Amino acid sequence: MEKFWKSALAVGGVATVGAFVFWSLYKEWLSLPIFSKIPPNETFEIMRLFLFLTFLSLLILVVAYFRRDNNLSTERGAISKQREDVEQLEQLFQTAAYNADILAKGGQIDETLHVQRFKDASSKMHEIATLLLERNGPDSPIGVAVAAFYNAFREKESLTVCRARMDNLKRLV
Repeated sequence: MEKFWKSALAVGGVATVGAFVFWSLYKEWLSLPIFSKIPPNETFEIMRLFLFLTFLSLLILVVAYFRRDNNLSTERGAISKQREDVEQLEQLFQTAAYNADILAKGGQIDETLHVQRFKDASSKMHEIATLLLERNGPDSPIGVAVAAFYNAFREKESLTVCRARMDNLKRLV
């Protein structure tokens, strides 16, 4: 059967396949007893109606297929955007942690540079955390994980706690 469809497409294209489907659907249709009782013009109108309904159902199926595909790609885009945001949040956390570590060791010549880098990373982390909370809602698992991570960072909990909360957030996304 597969050879038949390939050769039909190669020889006659879509028109051949459409004609075959039409013939296989309607070959016995016109020989039904009801059609001998109605005039030919009404038979023609009924035939047109069934052709229209067949075409309409095919069109609905095609539209539904493309809508479903479009919804899936939109969903995938939203998920990948969340992953990007979490990765950026993690990079900013590492930058802030690195600069805080340098500041904690003391004796650095350019302490103001590290303070500024820490503040910049912290403010960007706040922006991304706020975006993630708005997108997911504060009661969603991702929202709770973002809030737990950011609160741990803001409350200056240990780096181990902050990293554990970041790992938990990455697992959810």
